[in-house]
Amino acid sequence: MRGTILLNHNENTAAIEKEEQSRFLRGFLEQCFESAPDVINQIGEIWQGNGTLPVTQKIKLRSILTTYGIVVKDNNDGQLDIYLDNEIMGSFKKPFYKLHRDLTQIDRNKQFYLEMNIECWTAFDEAGASSEEGGASEKQEVGG
Repeated sequence: MRGTILLNHNENTAAIEKEEQSRFLRGFLEQCFESAPDVINQIGEIWQGNGTLPVTQKIKLRSILTTYGIVVKDNNDGQLDIYLDNEIMGSFKKPFYKLHRDLTQIDRNKQFYLEMNIECWTAFDEAGASSEEGGASEKQEVGG
């Protein structure tokens, strides 16, 4: 799946990348355990918001991951890989950015903005991707 997020030029891109990685991981786990409502409830309790997780919640998440043999590898360079039984099941690639200028904006601080391009996939996406060409695309705006 590919997506685009529009950001103010002065946004904290590292924090937004972490939030998107967290959202990707939560989505993967919810798909993985959709037939196990008790695990879904635990995941919902861990992610009470859409942001990154505090340390106490990460410990609870690690317990679920260990119980089901899921390994999440964060290479600290923006890429996140998810393994199940030593087989890669999903990947969130490091986003890339494009700087844009909107000359219709009078305020110079609002003229520049970033386009954050995200590429990620899961084994669940690939099962339904045969009917789609080029994968799904989404666009959202962050900041104001």
